Amino acid sequence: GGAVGIIDNFRKAEFIYKGKRKKIKNWLGVDRGHKREMEILINALIKDKNPVEFEEYIYTTITTFAIEESLKDKKPVEIKSFKI
Repeated sequence: GGAVGIIDNFRKAEFIYKGKRKKIKNWLGVDRGHKREMEILINALIKDKNPVEFEEYIYTTITTFAIEESLKDKKPVEIKSFKI
């Protein structure tokens, strides 16, 4: 929709929409979620339950391929909606 957002190392963010630019600093602090991520992983291993649905892995992979294609071709790539 013409909007762009840039997050720089979780320390500052910049949003551009309709030619207007908004900058935010320290909007998430420096916490990158590693501690919580490890808690979820360990809990999943103990309970033998995957905290992420299989479909999420597929969505992430398709999105990654679209990003690579967009960077290579230097143009936006549309990701079609689908059900698994």
